[in-house]
Amino acid sequence: MLRNKWIWILVIALVVGGIGGVLFNRFVIPWLASMPGLSGLHKLESSNPVIINRREEVQINEGANYLDLSKQAAAFTVTIYSQSGASFRFLGNGIIASSDGMILTSRANLGAPGSLVVVTNDGTSFPGTLRALDPRSELAVLTISANNLPFAQFADAWDLQAAQKLIYVGRSNKEFTRQFGLGQVTQSVDNASSLDRVFYTEAFENTIASDAKITSDYIGGPIINLNGKVVGMTSSSLGVLISEDLSTAVSSYFQNGKIQRPQFGAKNLNLSTPLAKLKNLSRGGMLVVSVDDGSPAKLAGLATNDLIISVDNQPLPQSNFEKIINQHGFNDMPITVLRNGTEVNLTIKLQPK
Repeated sequence: MLRNKWIWILVIALVVGGIGGVLFNRFVIPWLASMPGLSGLHKLESSNPVIINRREEVQINEGANYLDLSKQAAAFTVTIYSQSGASFRFLGNGIIASSDGMILTSRANLGAPGSLVVVTNDGTSFPGTLRALDPRSELAVLTISANNLPFAQFADAWDLQAAQKLIYVGRSNKEFTRQFGLGQVTQSVDNASSLDRVFYTEAFENTIASDAKITSDYIGGPIINLNGKVVGMTSSSLGVLISEDLSTAVSSYFQNGKIQRPQFGAKNLNLSTPLAKLKNLSRGGMLVVSVDDGSPAKLAGLATNDLIISVDNQPLPQSNFEKIINQHGFNDMPITVLRNGTEVNLTIKLQPK
């Protein structure tokens, strides 16, 4: 009896001591450290996360519940097969972009012969129909005859910063179960300045990179942030098509029944101000390397070695050209270039591609 009493006293002491320690660390130490001469007490503060329950997934100070996020992403992810007679072959994954069955996937998932079969996360299968291909990327649009499907919400991939966590969604061989990968952003979308990498306005070059270990089982699958929103899709090269490329494709398809992109027609270097100074240029911008014959850029008078410093009245390099043109309609685009030290204003008459 006496032994049980001492055990209870010990348990109560540990609980009270633990709570007291947390309160002391979170409130008392910061309050004392704010007093004159006691700022050194900040060194005693602990920023370590508090584990509430070891039986459940651990939620650290990111505030993310990875299990719930994975389930949420799996609900709007599909698996795509080709069917030839009684044989089925796994092709890849797709993202449900509308409740009535619009599916985004990678073009590489459609190369096998046979009819397409799309399987939703609950195991239901539908015939798939190819509707559109993106002229600027590996993106493809499929449709299935379905209603009230859970569909993806998109977030701005340009807001991602290095070290943020991402969840990659991959293949499913069983209903309600998918492969998942976790990675940290190692390069943000807006970190594309380079002295030697040439960008082409007719291809999507700006992307994100992470340290996630992914395979071909993830091609066509969504990449989500810690709010459960899609910031990209794994492409056939195991690169990433960012959310802006996906969402503008959805808008174009709904408006035109196909994916159309504004044509510009130039190759360039993206130069930040420090990199521009290394090339003896007074400021950063888009340094034109070449201009396509017959392109809207050529017809407007853009020339090699022009430094584009403003697009649509948005200064470069503070703004990003690829983002601007991707969101631009098929109408006039004013640009300003530095040519031999003199500012020249041009108007590019963008045409659909």
